Amino acid sequence: MNYKEEKLSFKNTPVIARSKTINQSLSSVITGSSSSSVIARSEATKQSQEVRLFSIPRRKANLLFFILILFLITSFLASASSQNLYMTNIWYKKLPNYTHLTIKASGSISEYEVSYLESPERIVIDVKNAYYSIDELSKNILFLNMGSVKQVRCGQFESEPIPITRFVVDLFQKSDYEVKLSSDSRLLYIDVYDYTEFKAPEEQVFTVTPVKSEAVKIEKEEEPKISILDVYTEPINLNIFEEDVVNVLRGLSELTGIDIMIDDSVSGQLTLNLKDKTFREAIELILMNKGLDYTEVSDTLIIAAKDVIEGYKKPITRVFELKNASAEEAKSILDSYKTEGSKVNIVADTRMNAIIVTGTNEEIEKIEGIISTIDEELLTRTFKIDNAIFEDEIEAIKNMLSIIIPNEDRINIDTRQSEIMVKGTKEELDNVETMIIGLDKRAPQIMVQAKVIEITLDGEKELGIKWTSGGATDEEGNKIEGQITIGELTLGGSFERSGLIEATLKALQTEGKTNILSNPKVLTLDGKEAMILSGSKIPIKEVTADGVETIKYMDVGLSMTITPRLSSDGLVTMDVNPKIESLGAELIQGYPIINSREEQVIIRANLGETVVIGGLISSEDIENIRKIPFLGDIPIFGELFKFTHTKSKKTEIVILITAHLLDY
Repeated sequence: MNYKEEKLSFKNTPVIARSKTINQSLSSVITGSSSSSVIARSEATKQSQEVRLFSIPRRKANLLFFILILFLITSFLASASSQNLYMTNIWYKKLPNYTHLTIKASGSISEYEVSYLESPERIVIDVKNAYYSIDELSKNILFLNMGSVKQVRCGQFESEPIPITRFVVDLFQKSDYEVKLSSDSRLLYIDVYDYTEFKAPEEQVFTVTPVKSEAVKIEKEEEPKISILDVYTEPINLNIFEEDVVNVLRGLSELTGIDIMIDDSVSGQLTLNLKDKTFREAIELILMNKGLDYTEVSDTLIIAAKDVIEGYKKPITRVFELKNASAEEAKSILDSYKTEGSKVNIVADTRMNAIIVTGTNEEIEKIEGIISTIDEELLTRTFKIDNAIFEDEIEAIKNMLSIIIPNEDRINIDTRQSEIMVKGTKEELDNVETMIIGLDKRAPQIMVQAKVIEITLDGEKELGIKWTSGGATDEEGNKIEGQITIGELTLGGSFERSGLIEATLKALQTEGKTNILSNPKVLTLDGKEAMILSGSKIPIKEVTADGVETIKYMDVGLSMTITPRLSSDGLVTMDVNPKIESLGAELIQGYPIINSREEQVIIRANLGETVVIGGLISSEDIENIRKIPFLGDIPIFGELFKFTHTKSKKTEIVILITAHLLDY
């Protein structure tokens, strides 16, 4: 694998030796030894040398001595080279603002290289002269999805000419990082700092994390904070005698890599012998022995006398003036970050637009970091709405944007230009753009074809529907020619549905006729109402209470509204409201009666499928009078010169509806 990026090479220089070396450097205990025994050993050695010198010539003795030394050196080097370095374990911890990775080796790491690669973003660490020996990971991958880190991939990169173990830290996006060795060179630390992630939409489905403020970009930690005392997990051994306690604490700081601030109140000598203790246990035993105490501020351990530590823990008050964010909104966000049992007090000063915080140094430092994020400079950006052409649609988009921008005053709509102007941070505006792209989709265009047929029924009748065959098959899969007949329509507005493409209505009756009232085709958008009107306006004279005569026009004929809604599986749901009004023969006070037939139905069908709506039945009696002029108008006797014929008329309305999706 070739990398064009610049690589950084680190040669290891141990800062402080581990357990035994520290014990030797800190311990000043000298065990007593008998001088006489030393003298006895010296004289015995001297006598042995004299015996060898008498038996072997001096020149040969020197040669043998040189060969012996050379043999010992060669054996030592061979033994050292046979002790291979193995990478044995990897673990992680989520700390505030960064993810901490630890890689453990069987011995001291002498050399490693770090590279940062892009597309995709990743950190590559090559440990030289090392063999991979981590058996616990499935497929050599440590899945994290934590902070900036997606996963860690590891394995044996090369075996010859020198073994190289590679660790690849995959990131969600470019992030700051730091790689360093422990003081004994057996641990490799990788710190990857967090960022705020926003997921782009996938196929019209998008997820935006709700925020409670104008500019919150810090994700609230779900897991409890880890104490500094629990970060270092390796066992510690100490054997010290009358050593200065400040030097001991400095040595522990170098060993663990943890920052320790030692107050001037710390002094005295310390004698201690500890075996396999954790860092927490070692610190607590030392502090207990010297009557000291500690507190944690950020990532630093402060050690001092107990009365001094109490001063660190005393609450202090600071005022943070806000330039961009509202004090009330900033307070609501800060309150959401308060942990259970926290005594920090947060007050919003709306007059000065400031936040007043009372708490410990550590609490105020955390709040200051959150405020710096909240009070970020606001930018203004205009987004063009291309497809949501109706005012209610643009208003719906604005309501959805309130998930990202809770303050409605920062979202303005220009309906004339179909634009939305948003004020927010750069990250908020990027999230708004992503949401608008997901919402401002072009609505499908649907063509609705309707056929409205009025059937006049007199006497015996046969009413049915003749469907042209288009989908039936035999046992071998061949299409069957012929027709399917659905029986008489049920009264009351019921409907039948078929999956066939083409339909014709067959109305057979002994005496009667079929009248097609309307056969319109109308285009509409998904979710938008389409209206069909076919008829005329009838003038009707009205007299007001003041005796003023006015003319009012009333619509008679066919009116029908259709609202189609297309689903992702190809089905279309239609709200259909057909209404037929006609003038009746009967007059009341000189005004005609309006006959009305109306239905309200919701139907669902496949695209291209014809749906039949029936049951709009009405009946009326028509009286025809024939008479001889003048004679037929004579009272009583005029009936002899009249002929009256009453005829009953019964009609039914059948509606065929087919919806088609138009390509666009």
